[in-house]
Formats: sequence, structure tokens, C-alpha cells
Amino acid sequence: MEEKWYPGHIAKAKRRIKEKVKAVNSVIEMIDSRIPYSGRAYEWKKMFHNKHSIILLTKADLSDDLETKKWAEYYRRQGSICITLSLKEDPNKVRKNLEKLYSKIPSKSEFKRAMITGIPNVGKSTLINKILKKKSMRTGNTPGVTVGLQWINVSENFLLLDTPGILYSNLYSDNVKYKLILTGSIKGDVDTVDSAVFYGIGILRDHYPQLLTDFITYDFSQEKLNLFELYGEIAKKRGFLLKGGEYDIARARDLTLKAFQDGTIGKFTLETTDLLNEMTE
Repeated sequence: MEEKWYPGHIAKAKRRIKEKVKAVNSVIEMIDSRIPYSGRAYEWKKMFHNKHSIILLTKADLSDDLETKKWAEYYRRQGSICITLSLKEDPNKVRKNLEKLYSKIPSKSEFKRAMITGIPNVGKSTLINKILKKKSMRTGNTPGVTVGLQWINVSENFLLLDTPGILYSNLYSDNVKYKLILTGSIKGDVDTVDSAVFYGIGILRDHYPQLLTDFITYDFSQEKLNLFELYGEIAKKRGFLLKGGEYDIARARDLTLKAFQDGTIGKFTLETTDLLNEMTE
């Protein structure tokens, strides 16, 4: 599992980022708004040397609006500039939001440099494409699309340094691992994916039951969820059959995971601001 989600290029990228952070005025941290705490799960304090920070809560079109608002306020109270952003918005709107940030980046001159960072698949390349108003970079719902550092000219006075996705070398919690899988930041083997889906369904059952009802007709009220039975029901409803008429469980599993990752299952947030209250009690 470790070799899959922490390839060598991430360790190399961290070293390069530590070197380049001295050359920028600010670090723009992109965080998936569905995991606004775990999505920041890397050594940001150590890596960025207390550099001026701007937080973009991305994929706001996929997250719980109220929770996203609460998290944005939390980060603002921590002293960070924080805005929410949907990468599906019109490029002009995205660009205008970033232009507002330009004036907030500290610099002794009009020329400013910022570094964009974040976990894999948080939307860094998509953001750059929106800024440039063209499909100039590869994007996709696959961790590790961007593997090198590259400077992007936003304007005559503004440079952005795009960086690969970075993660902790060791994930300290299975729940964090599950959240990263459910949002498409890392991959997992079959057993780990099943555990992640089980975990995600538990959160939806507790906080967003209507999303489950809309996704599949199934008795989610049972005390112990039978995941294999659920996959079978999904395969039956979708007509996912193997030769001999058996249900294609693998295809049902992939569809369920994809529904979480791309938002097909609906808008949700996997961790609420209550998490912070529990951690500080």
C-alpha cells in the first residue's frame, strides 16, 4: 500500500519545495473542501517555514456548503487568508478570485511569486488551466499527474510555481487514509477501498442519509452494513453481470468509489468543524 500512495517523486518534490519556498512571497495551499482538515495532512509548517499562507478550499461544488463556510471561517480565525473555490466555475470568475489574492500577497515590489501546493488530485493543474484559459496541462482524477515543478506566468507581475501533490510519508490514521481514497488523492487495494467505502457510507448514513437513498435503494438502517450485499444490489440495479449471470462486484465497487470521488453521490463533507472541538477538549 505504501509504495502506491507515496511514490519516490513525492519525496523529491518535498525537497525541491523546501528549496524553492525561499523564492516566493506566499504559499497558496489548495485543500479539498470535503476533507478540510485531513486535506492539509502534510508537513506544511516545517516545509513552508512560516511563509505567508493563502488557503483555497477547492471543489466547493462537491462539499457541504454550510460546513465549507464554517471551515473557511476557522482558517481565517487562524490568521490565514481563505477563499472557497469551485474549479467548475467560469475561468473568468476563477481568475478574478485569484486577482483579489494578488493584492494580499506581501512584497516590496509589484512583482510577486507564489507557490501552489496541495495533496494529489486537489485540482492544481485544473486551476492553472483556468488561469491560462486553455487546456495547457494534463489533468485527471488520478493522483500523481503533475510530477515536476514549473513556473506559470499569470501576468507580467505575477508568477505561480505549480508543484506535485505532497503527502505525509506515513499516514497516522486509517480514517485519514480512507478520506484520501474517497476523495481520489491516493489509491488503495481492494480491501482498503472496501474499508474506505464502508467508512464513507457510515458518515453519509449519520449526516447525509438522503444521499444514500438517492444513490441506491437499500436498507441502510441495519446495525451492521453488509458491503458485499450492497455491491450486489448496485450491480443488480445497474445490470452489472458476469458470464453466468453472477453480479459483477468489482464493477459495483468501482462505481461506488467513483461516486464518492467525483461527487456523483452528492455534496458532502467528511469532517465537520466539530472534529476540532473534539480534538481540543
